[in-house]
Amino acid sequence: MSDEEKRPDQSWAPFGPGDEPSPEFDPPQTPTPGPPPGAPPTPPPPTHQPPAQGSPPQAAASPGQPAPPPAYAASPPPSPYGYAQAPAAQRTSGKAVAALVLGIAGWLVAPFILSVLGIVFGTLARKEIAANPSLGGRGMANWGFWLSITGLAAWVVLIAVLVATSGSSGS
Repeated sequence: MSDEEKRPDQSWAPFGPGDEPSPEFDPPQTPTPGPPPGAPPTPPPPTHQPPAQGSPPQAAASPGQPAPPPAYAASPPPSPYGYAQAPAAQRTSGKAVAALVLGIAGWLVAPFILSVLGIVFGTLARKEIAANPSLGGRGMANWGFWLSITGLAAWVVLIAVLVATSGSSGS
């Protein structure tokens, strides 16, 4: 038999079987994972474990069925759409909000009046939040308190500097 007779008919080739010969391609053979052919199948890992001391005995599974999964504590139902549920809303102290607003406004508008009010409301809010743990806004109360103190101190220093510079230039 000649080479052309041994070669199968290649109707899918761009040229006919009598035209130029196609290159031979032999894909590399890689070993497949698993047991060699003819070997007995690998048994599954054991699923039965002896019960721990102090745990209630479980019903034995019948020989043809797998053992039931161990019992776990009941978990809460999953939240809808896969999002975590937000914690319960916490009421914010109104005095804490007032302290923060007054602390910011004390820097910009009327420093002596608003900063003093911000210090007062910040102190009251911090005491109220400490007495009632269901109230939120501790951060706002602290920020309002400290913004008021620094705003008041900054304006006092600014006025002192202006008075000192105006008194020295007048002599």
